[in-house]
Amino acid sequence: VLCRTSEEELQRIIRDAVAQVLNKIARNRQFAFSQKFTALEQNRLEKLIAAWMMLEKQRSSFTVLQAEQERMIEIGGIAFAARIDRIDALPDGRQVIIDYKTGNANPKNWFGERPDEPQLPLYGVSNTQEVAGLVFAQLRAGDLCFKGFANPEGIIPNVKEFSGVKNAHAVAWPNQLNDWRQVLQNLAEGFRSGYAPVDPKKPGDTCKYCELTALCRIHEYDGLGLAPEIQEEEDDD
Repeated sequence: VLCRTSEEELQRIIRDAVAQVLNKIARNRQFAFSQKFTALEQNRLEKLIAAWMMLEKQRSSFTVLQAEQERMIEIGGIAFAARIDRIDALPDGRQVIIDYKTGNANPKNWFGERPDEPQLPLYGVSNTQEVAGLVFAQLRAGDLCFKGFANPEGIIPNVKEFSGVKNAHAVAWPNQLNDWRQVLQNLAEGFRSGYAPVDPKKPGDTCKYCELTALCRIHEYDGLGLAPEIQEEEDDD
């Protein structure tokens, strides 16, 4: 449908959708959304979405199955209330799960025993239908792109097939989904049981923002250390 829609019609759809959203927000934030600001924001969003539609047109056939879907997810004895940004269905019945990001996104952070931002892996392992891809939709002006992993390559523009990703334990997509399931289950079970050792994943960065440094002596352990700026602050004190 997207590819068959004329440029004029697509612009009209985008313009009307943006106006509807902005008008809704403006009613609750009248001081911030002045007439001039609203016009500038309308123009900015229209250009951003139009550029994104050009990227979507490069994809092979798909159907937007669900948007903003609320779902309860249970793993490791913990139930999560999730809101999935978007699920696309492919012609073969498999699904692609998409999470929108306005900033820089890095799917390489999904790996390891303590992954960062594991929402998409969590959505993937809990999905009832076979998952063909997990991707960020990076809506960042000047750097619009999909980032993630798919099986096989070519489903989504510039998203390569998962295989031998650095830091990944698995080399095949189905095995990686199983690996994520086990990792997330272990984390959830540990949290549920109260397992909380003083073991910062990135000591320099983590300790920098910790409010309990006066009570903690973790920087005295071999192999760990405070970030240089923290050590300097303690020395000054």
